[in-house]
Formats: sequence, C-alpha cells, structure tokens
Amino acid sequence: MAGAVAVLPYTANDGRRRERAGRVRQQVTQNASEESIGAFVRANVETGSRFRTDGWRGYFDTALTGYPHLVRVIGSPTQGHQSAPH
Repeated sequence: MAGAVAVLPYTANDGRRRERAGRVRQQVTQNASEESIGAFVRANVETGSRFRTDGWRGYFDTALTGYPHLVRVIGSPTQGHQSAPH
C-alpha cells in the first residue's frame, strides 16, 4: 500500500499559520520497492511537491528523485520497523 496526503496551509482563528490534511491518494502496490513507490509518486504527486517521510531507506535513492524530501523520525529510528513494517 502506498499513500500520499496533501498538506494544506491555513490561518487559524488565533492568526497563526497551521497545516491540515487535504486530498489523500492511496494505491495497492505489489511491494515496497523503490520502483513501486516511485511509480506511485510519479502518477499521483505534482513534480516539485515536498515530501515528509519517516526516513525509510526505500524512499531515498530513486523513488523521490526530483522531490524535496524532509525526514522526520519520531521515537527510536532503530525500532521504526516494529511499529511500521515495510
């Protein structure tokens, strides 16, 4: 399963800029290879869009080529595979 969520900025009632989830795209993939993820990204995400990911290695080499990529690991990076196995 591959998924992408559009992150949309807005101004909250207190005047601060915030972000919220927008459009969601999901697709069943044959596997979690760079090829499968890259094909999903190219078919569903505008070129130049920024990516925020959990830092899984499958995103790095070719899957997100041409997209700015921010990695955010929450908790222990050595135990990420236990909470979100690929």
